[in-house]
Amino acid sequence: MNKRKKLLAAALGVLAMVLAAVVILGRQGVSVETAAVKERHIAQAILANGHFTAQSEQELVARDPLVIKEVLVEAGDRVREGQVLAIVDTAGFEAEKQAAMAELTAINAQQDTLEATLPLQQAQAESQLDAAQQSLEQAKQEAQAMTELYEAGAVSKMDRQRAESALAASLAQAQAAKAQLAQIRSQAALIEQYREQAQALSSRLSLLEEKLEYYQMKASEAGQVVEVYAQAGAVVGVGTPLFLLTTPNLVVKAEVLAQDAPDLALGQKAVISGEVLGEDELTGTLTQIHPQAVEKLSELGVLQRRVPIEITLDKNPTDMRPGYPVEVEIITAETTGLALPREAVFTLDGDDKTFVIQNGRAVLTSVEIGLEGEDFLEVLAGVESGDTVILNPPKEVADGAKVKTKN
Repeated sequence: MNKRKKLLAAALGVLAMVLAAVVILGRQGVSVETAAVKERHIAQAILANGHFTAQSEQELVARDPLVIKEVLVEAGDRVREGQVLAIVDTAGFEAEKQAAMAELTAINAQQDTLEATLPLQQAQAESQLDAAQQSLEQAKQEAQAMTELYEAGAVSKMDRQRAESALAASLAQAQAAKAQLAQIRSQAALIEQYREQAQALSSRLSLLEEKLEYYQMKASEAGQVVEVYAQAGAVVGVGTPLFLLTTPNLVVKAEVLAQDAPDLALGQKAVISGEVLGEDELTGTLTQIHPQAVEKLSELGVLQRRVPIEITLDKNPTDMRPGYPVEVEIITAETTGLALPREAVFTLDGDDKTFVIQNGRAVLTSVEIGLEGEDFLEVLAGVESGDTVILNPPKEVADGAKVKTKN
């Protein structure tokens, strides 16, 4: 019985302390953190992780079996446009080029000769054929006439035989003229063959000249040698990498979640930050959005679909290198207007609410939210500039509750 009395007394003591605290708190007010409603710049952004990469790369590879005679650069070297990186043995290509040029010269000469003489030869052959056909026609008429006269007894057998011999000679002459014309005409097809051969040789020469130009091993533009695979004296096969060069200008490549990608648009502003930049930030423009999402495994092992993007920087950082990691913030929308801190807004019964302090008391107020930024929300209605709102309202705060601002 004594034990029950002691427990009851203890419970009543705790209750009295709570009631006393409530009374005191009601008099003094709940201590809260506050912020003033004022006009701010609000930006809606998509966040992503990315890295610097060279704006362009040039990889030189062996397109044919090659002998590397001398390597003139090392990894890390800065090179100017047109600078020679290595000397390779191109004697075989030079000899092949000379042979092709000689063959092309001979074919062009033959073609030129035919094109110059063939029209005249053809005209002469056509004239000779015409004359032979006329002689043949006349010989036919004379032979027919001699046959009729011979049958009538007007001429001798010998006269008729001479007429038939003349006819045979005229026929042979006409056939020869016809064959000669056909032969001359066939040479026109030979000209076309020469043209095709010359075209094939010209293509071959262009390919050889391109190879010889390529194997001068020049940097296509100013930049830096990233990798040197070639070794002096080495014999390399087709497709063997020799050098990798990058331009000094950097871009940022990143990947955004596929569900965020519909809000992206070319030309949007981007802000680049990260540990490698310290307190500095870089700005740029979204210049490339990959047309297809790709599957990526997140750091937590979750399979996600992401869309690769590329950002062109407004100013090239001189102390950054390809591969350095950065954080990317792509501004998808922005405005300037009255703003509430995100910590001041909460949802109650499906509506956005905030507590406005009026005469030392919390007043539950409905607000209409516009653009949502990372830290601040645009407020379209419900509060005015200069109003004081409560941040992260404690559970003790209710509509009409007395509050006091923390120092």
